[in-house]
Amino acid sequence: MNKEGETGWNLATVPTMKHNDQLVTMVNSRFPGVKSDDKFNLLWIGVSDPGLSGNYQWDDGYTDMNYFNMSQKTGEGRFGLMNKNTGVWRMKSSLTFEARGLCSRARTCWDITNAVSRGKVSFSTEDNLVEGTTATVKCDKRCKIKKKDSKLTCVGGQWNGNDVLPTCICKKKKNKKDKTKIVQTMN
Repeated sequence: MNKEGETGWNLATVPTMKHNDQLVTMVNSRFPGVKSDDKFNLLWIGVSDPGLSGNYQWDDGYTDMNYFNMSQKTGEGRFGLMNKNTGVWRMKSSLTFEARGLCSRARTCWDITNAVSRGKVSFSTEDNLVEGTTATVKCDKRCKIKKKDSKLTCVGGQWNGNDVLPTCICKKKKNKKDKTKIVQTMN
């Protein structure tokens, strides 16, 4: 689903019960009813347990796993599925199980105004930091930034597609040498 101008698609992150309920409602409005084949009832989502250790994570890499909606029969596996009829999740290790997937992407980037140390940020848009918005960083006096790093673009919900922010490098203030002479006395 990633294409020019619309990148950042990933299997869906479902951070709260409200989001889970909204997805169930949305999917069932498009594909109503319980089907006889689970490949139509189960939908891939972006929860995974790569080490099969019970340490679940979202595939987007930046959303904390603070909500979990497992059924009694979670199954053993590394990859998460949501039941479109009940909303509960289960895990599967199969890479060949065929089912539809729920995908999502961030539509905006975060406001980095206070995140760039020793610099000021201006945006190409006034209120919504949507895909394609540019952020220009200007450093404070005595500070510099590489020209290529001073302009960022919102790509897939992240600045430059990776959220690595530029750094303003500042010259150290020269200390005036203490011109006081130390007089040593001998007795």
